[in-house]
Amino acid sequence: MIILVIFSVCISLCTNVQAGSISTPTTTSLVHNTFGADLTRIAESCFSGANHEQLTRYTVRRSIARTLGSVLNPEFLLTIGLTELRSTLNLEPLPPWKPYNNTDPSDLDLASAPTIQAYYDLKEPRDVMRSLDDDYNYEHNLTPAKAYLDKQFPATRKVFKQIDQAFVFEVSISTPT
Repeated sequence: MIILVIFSVCISLCTNVQAGSISTPTTTSLVHNTFGADLTRIAESCFSGANHEQLTRYTVRRSIARTLGSVLNPEFLLTIGLTELRSTLNLEPLPPWKPYNNTDPSDLDLASAPTIQAYYDLKEPRDVMRSLDDDYNYEHNLTPAKAYLDKQFPATRKVFKQIDQAFVFEVSISTPT
């Protein structure tokens, strides 16, 4: 269910940015037509205690693994989504975690960013759970979780990539040159 919520938010953002400015199929219909069965399978999947243990590479047992999984699954998915977005935009991979910084960049910081990469780094969503200040997880724990999700739900990356590519395409054809 969490995955479906994240996809819905991404789809809403992508389709509302340039709503009505182009006459091509919307990102929403493109994603649903292409990945409808995969999205349904992901949304209807239930994680057992054993699945949660696999997600944590068997470092903790069922109850703790289930608790960690319920807290961290959204972070695993966000990390996969951001990784795919950076790949689509031809940017560097996600940087190593840093201490959490909740300050928004100023307009001057954004205007003076020397490259698209620097601008994106300022604008990319920040989350305390993807920082060195996280109380639940270490960055290296995401590796087995991403591998497990890629194996169990390979459509996850494909859906994120498709959404990102459709959004980039919509923006590129509707932006005046």
